[in-house]
Amino acid sequence: MMDSLRLMIYIVYRYYSSSGKRMIVAYLQTIMSSLLALYINLICVLNSLNVIPNGSFIDTSSDEELIGMLKIGVFFFLPGYLLLRLMFKEDDLKKMSFDEETIKRGKGYLIRYAIITGVLIVISSTISIRRIQ
Repeated sequence: MMDSLRLMIYIVYRYYSSSGKRMIVAYLQTIMSSLLALYINLICVLNSLNVIPNGSFIDTSSDEELIGMLKIGVFFFLPGYLLLRLMFKEDDLKKMSFDEETIKRGKGYLIRYAIITGVLIVISSTISIRRIQ
């Protein structure tokens, strides 16, 4: 599983670094987009299991609650961000190499992952809407 995750991170990093951006920007985009994808799946699963009340962590009807939500967001993303930075250091990503057949297969997995994530979001939202009504 770790090898699959390493391959996916490498493919995303390779994509961002080939777009002509500075390497630090490519690395940051890789970490943040990977983290976002993992958290989207986590939230969909938690929402489907009715762990998140009414499909939302916090009621954002007032400014104080919105500021509270932003604080939760920072503390929610920070551990994952730090963990991914420890697991996938920029120097290690630069040194990684995979044969072209493995990269091609990995790109196929990423496309399937994106499609499955989209379906999971729709299913999770449908479950949440039915639960609220």
